[in-house]
Amino acid sequence: MHDYGMPAPHPTFSRLRFAAAVSSKSESPRSSLPTERLLDVPRDEGLDLLDWLGLGRPDFGAIPARELAPRCRRRLWDVPRNAQPSLRTRTGELLAVAEAAGEGMVMFG
Repeated sequence: MHDYGMPAPHPTFSRLRFAAAVSSKSESPRSSLPTERLLDVPRDEGLDLLDWLGLGRPDFGAIPARELAPRCRRRLWDVPRNAQPSLRTRTGELLAVAEAAGEGMVMFG
């Protein structure tokens, strides 16, 4: 019998990144700020955020920013079902990424 275990997962797999992907035609001066175009969160938190927004728990993918932004805005409404402070904070950050993407996509993984 062997006495070694599986190697630890690569550290990048412990994070989930959301990035605005815009075409050069839809690029605006406002979206050129790197903090608005990228959100890097712990993987579990990112998956919880996707699930909370009604997108399931996919490990990677893309969604049109024009579909993601309204989902984020609805979760920022001040109603009891949205009373999750940590997810609301991340939702606001993800909304900034979606707005920076404009008519483009938000990629995640």
